[in-house]
Amino acid sequence: MSVLLNKSDFKLARSCYRKLIYRKQGFPSTNDRNRFLALLADSGLVVQALARLYFPQGILPPDSTTALNWTQQAIQLETVTLFEAPFETASRHIRADILIKKGNNIQLIEVKSRGVDVEEINGNPHRRRRALSKIKDLLEDLAYQKLVIQACHPDFEISCHLMMPDKNRVNPIDRLADRFRIKSNTDNQYHTFIDAEYFGNVDEVLSANLLTQIDVTFEVDALLDELDSEAYKLEILLQNPEKIEPEIGCHCRDCEFSVRSENQPLSGFELCWKAGAHTEPHILSLGQLGNVNLHGEVDELIAQGESSIHAIPEMWLKGKWGNRPWLQLTQQRDFMFEGFHKSISGLSYPMFFIDFETTQPAIPNYQGMKPYQKVLFQWSCHRVDFPGAEPVHTAWLHDSKEKPNAEFLSSLIAQLGEKGTIMTWSAYEQGILKGLLSEIEITDAQKDWIRRAFHRITDMNQLAVHYYFHPQTGGRTSIKVTLPAILKSVRSERTVSWLKELDVYKLDENQELINPYYLLPELGLPGTEGSINDGSGAMIAYQYLQLSIDNRESETYLQYRNALLRYCQLDTLAMLIIYEEWLLMEESKMPS
Repeated sequence: MSVLLNKSDFKLARSCYRKLIYRKQGFPSTNDRNRFLALLADSGLVVQALARLYFPQGILPPDSTTALNWTQQAIQLETVTLFEAPFETASRHIRADILIKKGNNIQLIEVKSRGVDVEEINGNPHRRRRALSKIKDLLEDLAYQKLVIQACHPDFEISCHLMMPDKNRVNPIDRLADRFRIKSNTDNQYHTFIDAEYFGNVDEVLSANLLTQIDVTFEVDALLDELDSEAYKLEILLQNPEKIEPEIGCHCRDCEFSVRSENQPLSGFELCWKAGAHTEPHILSLGQLGNVNLHGEVDELIAQGESSIHAIPEMWLKGKWGNRPWLQLTQQRDFMFEGFHKSISGLSYPMFFIDFETTQPAIPNYQGMKPYQKVLFQWSCHRVDFPGAEPVHTAWLHDSKEKPNAEFLSSLIAQLGEKGTIMTWSAYEQGILKGLLSEIEITDAQKDWIRRAFHRITDMNQLAVHYYFHPQTGGRTSIKVTLPAILKSVRSERTVSWLKELDVYKLDENQELINPYYLLPELGLPGTEGSINDGSGAMIAYQYLQLSIDNRESETYLQYRNALLRYCQLDTLAMLIIYEEWLLMEESKMPS
């Protein structure tokens, strides 16, 4: 087991020491295949590649297997700029993104893809403290790096800096992100390393000045003693991992070590919880778990060996949080509470069930956009013209090299018109439309349409919060948990026909409907293993679609396009199915 501590170990150990042991022992993690983390990693690689352009004299290690020796030799030079330079003590290891050495002075630069408001950072001391408090984890990363480098070279003066996208800068270059390419290299030990490279005009991209460098030496130095003490404690623990007892509790709800592998027949979660790992319904499935455990009451039950939701006293839950945790504890069926049909009596036809897909790139691809400004690349709509009418599906997907937001809105206006109720799931779509009001390409007439459209929108998630309950949802109301729950007892024959039409209808061995999102076609293409069945997967697929747009007949382009259209179509079909099933439910009083 590796006992070297790196900067990411602290974040993990703070939530649970046992998690650190599992990571060091190579246990599989859900984060290994988390698409959103992969997407962030890709953004990080692009920002890293852009940052290196600011330092043309910088050099990378020639080989990862000899990188430590390379750093030791290079640091002896009077002046040198190093990329990805490793430093190591007996028990600690770091790799510096960018290190500039001049004489006995070192400028340590941590490159991050997270956006920052430079005006706030450079404002008065109060604004600066508030801004930096939001990125304290980045300051801690720098503090740990400084500790390790200082231990290796105690005579050097080290200043610490962050280099991040400036959210206030406007990109003057069209299709900028297309000029970066993700690449992989394999060393002589067969280790694969992913990196990015820029293929455009360097002077042009540097003049855009999308990244900003912030001196945070003062704030980092204030963290050194505390972080050094924490590192020392972890080093002792790692020397004796068998002494670290499992720390089970409510914090285990989202444990990343809940999966198995061929090398690990038991997951980390199972090793910690033992027989209690497979209790059904599990105590960790309780809705509002954090609120119920506000003073540690649930943690105390877990410490006493309880793992079932039924160990929680009803008196802790009844009359609180809309009674949802109490219903989850006491009821076995779904409910539609009184008032639902009255609440929808004012909805009008045609009825539009819509869903948007967007992305927020750290490095904007289009001229005139800022880092992390939303790119609107897809919408799906199921339109129902009158009660009982068969739905008509339409969709729009950005598949050109032009800036998409204005075209997105124009096509949406043509679809939704001026009459009828617009059904969404959450306030996300309304927020997207509101954001368009500030974009210069949007005309006054289009802005007026958006303002009128606000009054037509009904949020189905709020209907679920106020009127619908199913014990399977665990108190949650997202569409991804509501759809499979409501499909446990299908009331409408049209639901089955709609699922079959989209080819996402299949029964399991118990003759129950399989979650349709699990039945979307698999791609088998890099970065999107499996199917596109969530928003982060859609964002990655859109990136690949844009990269393959010059060859519209290619298998890659066609697969990503079809997968994106199918996924977004299922989202709006899910809304339609849920609404159809709700209409057939009898209203009930709240159980007492």
